[in-house]
Amino acid sequence: MDTEAPRVTEAFINGAHPITYWHVTHFSDPDGKQSYSCIGVTFPHAVFDGLGISSVVHAVEAELLGKAWPSTAALHSGFNENPLSVMMEKAALETAEYVNKEVYSAPDLVGFWWILVFSVWSYWQVIWHGSGEKMLLIPRQAMDKLVEDIRQGLVDEGGDVRLSRGDVLAAFLFKTIFCDNRLRPDNTVHMASLASLSRFFDGVLANYSHNCVVPLPYRQYTVQELKTRSIAALASDLCKTRQNFTVEDALQCYDVMLRGAETQRAFVYFHPNVDESATLTNVCVANIANINWTGTGAGRTLCRYKKCFCKPPLTNHTNMMTAVGYLEDGALLLHVSLIRTRLDRLDAEIRRLVEEAQS
Repeated sequence: MDTEAPRVTEAFINGAHPITYWHVTHFSDPDGKQSYSCIGVTFPHAVFDGLGISSVVHAVEAELLGKAWPSTAALHSGFNENPLSVMMEKAALETAEYVNKEVYSAPDLVGFWWILVFSVWSYWQVIWHGSGEKMLLIPRQAMDKLVEDIRQGLVDEGGDVRLSRGDVLAAFLFKTIFCDNRLRPDNTVHMASLASLSRFFDGVLANYSHNCVVPLPYRQYTVQELKTRSIAALASDLCKTRQNFTVEDALQCYDVMLRGAETQRAFVYFHPNVDESATLTNVCVANIANINWTGTGAGRTLCRYKKCFCKPPLTNHTNMMTAVGYLEDGALLLHVSLIRTRLDRLDAEIRRLVEEAQS
């Protein structure tokens, strides 16, 4: 990455910095027979979500290839309205009944002491439990077999929904990392996953490149429930929540965010009152893992890696997982941050999937 790029969002806000920094590191293998380039993009997450920054990268990709790319409305002098805020406020006026719905079940607001305790816990996961980041690949054949088996399993159990690959992956990861005998059967766990609001408002936000996501209202489970529930049944739960997610749900979440801004409390997108939670970000639809850089004269893309910088006392969270996307050979790229034992467990499960797919 560019050494002059800010490490925290406040520096982007308070300084005269560009919104993105680009840096290319070029190197060769020890024999000098093959050269490589690492293209680093640094940006503030407060401005772009995963889909947003991917739209910027894809615009550069298209420009290099001499292709057209979609753009948002041009800014003008004076006040520029935020399309997301406009659409949410309009929806709130048109959807009065949403305030009477059941309380949104995923995110909540937290104060200083919760942040402090969570930060200490996060550091403890790194120091004592060896929490760290790793890239994992699930070959196409293994992923295809997992999806087919889970879909058939749901049919055998009498399920009535069509599971997406994302539903299956989320259930597989959720069950794998939390059914490891580290937690008591009565402990509660939760999976957080983000949904884009671009699905609503008749495509007005289709090219909106800034943060435009809210957590899906997945319910919490006890560890005992998670252990006894099949991956197919768990995937069905997640699928139904995703399919039934409405603009009314999004408005409730938006209200929580506004209340946090008014009371100066932090908004957390996972359930703060469970014993342990995990977060899955699925950006496969953004196709960020396999950018076509041949417009620069380069060859094929090998991989993609992400590093988040946090302002102390915050540290990178454990139980964070990202489905980055599919590489050229169809392999699914995962970027995970887990404690050592859970990382080993997930690695072993993926190896088992590969062996079963090859047998």
